[in-house]
Amino acid sequence: MLELRLGGAKDAQDSIARLIGVNNDLDIQEIWPQLCTKVIHPWFLEAAAKNILSQGRLVGENWNYSTEPKYAAWKEKKIHDLTVLRWGGSQGERLFPSLTDPKDVEHYYRVTNNSVSIGTSVEYAQRLTTGGEGPFGEPYPGRSLLPSSGSLNKRLMTEIQRFIKNKLASKGRRLGSARFNL
Repeated sequence: MLELRLGGAKDAQDSIARLIGVNNDLDIQEIWPQLCTKVIHPWFLEAAAKNILSQGRLVGENWNYSTEPKYAAWKEKKIHDLTVLRWGGSQGERLFPSLTDPKDVEHYYRVTNNSVSIGTSVEYAQRLTTGGEGPFGEPYPGRSLLPSSGSLNKRLMTEIQRFIKNKLASKGRRLGSARFNL
């Protein structure tokens, strides 16, 4: 299991609320499930796809097989595709769909009243993030599968702010001193 978890406790939600400028105008728990379903989950799916398709460049990495020449040769011969962490879009591909398709059987998405967990139940996913030894005895580096970086986190916060701003506006309220980069 590999997951990204947000929230976790009422205090964590209160911290998120303060960070995005919600004070007493809105109880974040009231809108938490909707916020997760309409903003956080779709954002994660899109960012995960962009990260994998960019071969890690989205989070400042550059994935390649430089330390895995035997594996690269085997993969090229087998599926004629050297895209890291992809399996040529074939029927056997598991990781990419599990991180980018909410209907995939191995996609993991759970919302509680105070947290959201998003990720994959593909059993080897965690191992890919830490690095190790591949099937041909070659070392492979850890790769950031879950999209997270300073600029990505800011974008997510902006999306959360936009959602909350619209929720408050529908109630005739507005965010007080929160600064938006909209």
